[in-house]
This record gives sequence, C-alpha cells and structure tokens, in this order.
Amino acid sequence: MEKTIIIDRSLTEESWRNYVARLRDSNDLGVLALNPDEIFKILSKQIDLSFKEILPKRFALLFSGGIDSTLIAYLAKQCNREFVCITSGFLGSHDFEYSKRVSKFYGFNHELIELNTKKIEKVIPLTKKIINSSNYVKISVGSVFVSALHYSKVVNDYKYIISGLGSEEIFAGYQRHQNASSINEECWNGLFNLFERDLSRDISILANYHKDAILPFLSGDLISLSMRIPGELKIKDSVKKYCLRKASILLGLKEEFSKEPKRAAQYGSNVDKEIERLAKAKNLSKSEYVKSL
Repeated sequence: MEKTIIIDRSLTEESWRNYVARLRDSNDLGVLALNPDEIFKILSKQIDLSFKEILPKRFALLFSGGIDSTLIAYLAKQCNREFVCITSGFLGSHDFEYSKRVSKFYGFNHELIELNTKKIEKVIPLTKKIINSSNYVKISVGSVFVSALHYSKVVNDYKYIISGLGSEEIFAGYQRHQNASSINEECWNGLFNLFERDLSRDISILANYHKDAILPFLSGDLISLSMRIPGELKIKDSVKKYCLRKASILLGLKEEFSKEPKRAAQYGSNVDKEIERLAKAKNLSKSEYVKSL
C-alpha cells in the first residue's frame, strides 16, 4: 500500500487521480462492522502510525490551531520532530488568536505573521501571478498560504511544508458531505477532485518558493481505513469529522482542541473580511476587486 505522495511539481492531475483510483479499487472490504468505540481506537492507532512514518525529521507546519494542524503538531512533538508552526492572519482573527492559545498550551515553536492592508494588497496580485488564476476562492485561500511563505523569517530553513489538507475529504468536513445521500461516496468524489480544487494551486505556490509538501491525512493507509468507517460516524448530530475528534481524544489531544470547528483559511485569517472591506470602498464585488489588482 502506498504510504503517501510528496506534493511537488511532478504531481499531475492524472497521477493524483490514479493514486485515488488504486486506493478505491483495493478498498473492497466494506465498512467496518464494529462498535463505534472499537472503530475510534483503530483509527487513533492508524493515525499515530501513519503520521510517525510520514512526518519528516524537520518541517514547517501551516498552523491554524484547528483539529487537523493541532493533531499533526501534537503527534510530531511526541515523536521528537523538529518543526515550526506558522500562522498567517490579521490581528484579532480567529486563527491568529486561537493558534497562539493552542501553541502556548503545548509549547510549540510558533511564528506568527501579522497581516495588514499593505501586505494583502501586495500578496493578492502575487498570488494571482503564482497560481495563474483569477478565481476568487483560489486567490483568497492561496493568499493565506503565500503570505505564510513570503513573510516568514524561518521557513527557508525547512524543505518540507506540512498541512492538514485532506482531512475534510476523508472524514467529511464539508456541508456537501452532510447533504450527500452517501457520505463516503462524496468523500471519494472529493478526493478525486482534490487536485483541481486545491493541489494544483498549492503545487504552484510550493514551486515558487522551492518547497515540497507532505500531507499526512492523504496517507494511502489512512485513506483506505477512513473509507471503511461508516458515514454516520463521520457526521453525528451535525458534528462533522466526528470520528476524527473521538480518535484525537484517544491519542491524548485536549478535548477542547478536538472540538474546534472547521474554518476555511480565508475566513479564519480574516483575509476574506479584509478583501470585502477593500472591495466595498471601491464599490466592487470581492471577485471584481481581486481582478482589478
């Protein structure tokens, strides 16, 4: 079984979709017919094993303080990896403030990059150029990533960038999973489309800064196991990624941090809010504003 794929400029949409297809073709054992507590225990052990196998000795972690990046940092510290958590956002934004709280609690090495209007007006056209797109969502998300790499004082010391990308897809973190007739089928659909939606953008950004990425939640073994978990344990009582939250507690993560809800990067950092403010000042929509820069 493939453990993971290094995300770099050699990865293509075809190779990514082939990777997902091989995992799906080999995933013929059906759902896990076990009680929930046993499933959470199995999942926690697989996460621990996969992360400790995959995480490089040294890396920079894109850190929001959400469950995905916090779990990566928590387990990395347990296995003595050398890493820095990097958070980019406006002062007072959720990710900027909450990441400080989590980092202080666990004693993570943490670099905070405080954004402002001047930086955002520089980062948006830079992001557009790097990813060669005027799509608003891709630009707003990409701008958070670009700002983290562009303004970091320490990121050049690390070859690998780590993020929690993929967790939303395999553990059902989006509203479309909750609305789907089959949660796991929608998880597979999301994985197949992940290159076009997220990976192509991130690969362009990584290449621009001469970095590679490793995404622990996209380990082949972890994907295969997650797709055997019943959908009703992925979303329960409207709580998305329910099984991941339960497994994280078993791994020792503080329960408060395991319950932290998902916020997309552009919202958690207040980048979207700032773009909206700047656009309104010019009587433009957000999309029109970013196209105008």
